[in-house]
Amino acid sequence: MMCRNFNKVIAVEPNPETVATLRRRARETGNIEILEVALSNTSGPALLFNQKEKFCFNGFNNKNGSDSLLSLVIHKSARDRSNDRVLQNRPSIQVLQRRFDELNNGTVDLVKIDVEGAEFYVLEGMRDSLKERLIKRIMIELHNRDERVRLESIFIGYGYTIEWVDPDHLFATSL
Repeated sequence: MMCRNFNKVIAVEPNPETVATLRRRARETGNIEILEVALSNTSGPALLFNQKEKFCFNGFNNKNGSDSLLSLVIHKSARDRSNDRVLQNRPSIQVLQRRFDELNNGTVDLVKIDVEGAEFYVLEGMRDSLKERLIKRIMIELHNRDERVRLESIFIGYGYTIEWVDPDHLFATSL
């Protein structure tokens, strides 16, 4: 849906099944590039831990919706505490991980991050781009409400203004 708002969209997705779906859906757009990698704080092979079983909510098939580079994911939503859960002992597949700073070669209008608990790995892998303020805007989903202050501190430290658009999503803007 966002491809109409930008000249170029780069989608980063490590799960091969999800990549296949993205490629099918993006065929007609002409401005979407799909990178089959996981963003992290290092480069090379990594394990991507998958959801054990398919589940649906609000009519959305979420088979791969909880894929993460973390073997143990603690979900503590600030929006819905009844949905707190721990994901562990999940099957995994090997994927390639890369640092954002290695992939980026200029100014970026918007980065959206939803990486099921690995947010701080991604941010560590984009520290040069954040320091140079090459990223104008970032929307990030925080999966553990206990990490709010840590997340805010990172962006404030790089000189970004921050706003919580809802209890689980922080929007940071470069000054």
